[in-house]
Parts: sequence; C-alpha cells; structure tokens
Amino acid sequence: MGQFMKGSSSSELVSAKMVSKFITIEQYGRGTLFSPLNPPAADDFKLAEEGIEKIKAVISSDEYSIVILDEINTAMYFKLVELKDILKLIKEKPGHIELVLTGRNAPSELIQNADLVTEMAEIKHYYKKGVLPREGIER
Repeated sequence: MGQFMKGSSSSELVSAKMVSKFITIEQYGRGTLFSPLNPPAADDFKLAEEGIEKIKAVISSDEYSIVILDEINTAMYFKLVELKDILKLIKEKPGHIELVLTGRNAPSELIQNADLVTEMAEIKHYYKKGVLPREGIER
C-alpha cells in the first residue's frame, strides 16, 4: 500500500503489521493537512512523485496482486499527482493486479475508467463535537 499525503504513525499502520506480514505500507507525505492557507510545499510534490515511481515499480515487479494507492484522489485534488499518470497506471497494469484508489474528490475521468466505484459518505462524525483523534482508532 502506498499512502499518499500521510507521513506519520497511525492505527492503520499498527493494525496492518499485526494482521499480516504480507502487507507492505510505505508513506509518501509529511502528514500535513492542506488548505488555502497551507498549500502543498515543494517537499510534498517530491514525495508524491517518489510515491508514483515506487508504485510503478511495485506493479512491474509482480510481487503483489493488490496495490492500494491510499488517498491518491485527494493527492490529485491538491495537484500533487497528475490524473494522466494515474490513468496510465490503470491502463498499463497487468490484468491480474487489483488496483485500489482511495480518497475524496475522485475526478470524473477516473471514475469513468474504473471497474468499480464505491462512495463512502459521512453522515455524522464525533469530530464535530470536538472529540480528538483517539489512540488505536484514528492514531
């Protein structure tokens, strides 16, 4: 799994290591939240580019049957990654590899080129009541 825009320890990393020795997770980000007042920096673009190159190598290696690009849609939204590069990955990947792309704001062209699209919508979230990330759940 390549985690884009993430760069710190979290419960998902700990859980994955506990569940299986067959899961490899690499992070391509600084763990920074972006906004109009805090746009991506040069380091963020470099890390995302390194992530794409690593994902290409992983797909070419035939070592994995499932490759997850976690938060790649969000990385595209912030222009850290170009849509054309992701579409090329989809078109050129070997048929036996499942490519899973996650994150909000998936571009419509990406949706059109996908075999399966699932949308997860927040209905209610305790963050809005001021509950901070909890150890073992969000961290």
